[in-house]
Amino acid sequence: MQHNEETEHLALLYSYGELDDKKETAFLEHLKSCKQCQDIVFLTGIIAPALPEKVAPQFNLPILQQNASPKKHWFTLPTFAFRRLATVGVMAAFAVLMGLAAYEYGHLKQGAYATFVNDSMYSEIDSIETEVNDIEMSLENLF
Repeated sequence: MQHNEETEHLALLYSYGELDDKKETAFLEHLKSCKQCQDIVFLTGIIAPALPEKVAPQFNLPILQQNASPKKHWFTLPTFAFRRLATVGVMAAFAVLMGLAAYEYGHLKQGAYATFVNDSMYSEIDSIETEVNDIEMSLENLF
């Protein structure tokens, strides 16, 4: 076995006692002739006792607990279908309110426009149109 990155990983695994018998036998043969792996095993042997013991992290998730019962709230609806129906109902009510608001806004705007535009406005618009037509005619006569 030649020294490479894999043998360095094997040296670390050997130091922690994580190698199976077959790999351990092959690695021990390599260790006899490889100074770099001997150094890794030696240094790991010094450092390893100072490290804390490996402990798997503990998670307190209700979904992982078999006997976990769901929390009951006063607003919890009993079934998925009923929850979905309630959501659709809220969305429909919101849409109706938005429609009413848009209708009222348009109605108010139309009423304000209707009172703003009166007969005097129409007569002024007619006089402006007449002036524009006269200017166009005079320009046509020039050319």
